[in-house]
Amino acid sequence: MMFLLLVLIMWMGVTRQMGTNLRLEKHLQAQQSYYDGSVRALSWGLTLSETGYPYTGYSSKSYWVPVGEDGLEKFVITYRRKSPYMTFFPFRMLYNYEVTARPFVAGADDGVQRAPNTFGS
Repeated sequence: MMFLLLVLIMWMGVTRQMGTNLRLEKHLQAQQSYYDGSVRALSWGLTLSETGYPYTGYSSKSYWVPVGEDGLEKFVITYRRKSPYMTFFPFRMLYNYEVTARPFVAGADDGVQRAPNTFGS
């Protein structure tokens, strides 16, 4: 009888540990997929900024980009001009922008336009 009780106690400990590990793994996978989308959207925004400057005036400008294998997941990239002045870099002038990415929110982000292929000059 004591042996059976000892086996049941050990079994409870093992299943509790396995359940905790499975919940943790599921959470980490969900978090990883969220960060994958943000990182892809941010890389899109940085690549786009290499083609030129977005016209933001002195505030910020937002665009949405399709992300994911099927392209159905949307993220919003925002270009915010940190300073109204240009930085003088050797042989050219640069604007100082901050690029951020966040998930697309239906309803709130419906007025945001799709990102262009290039900013161009």
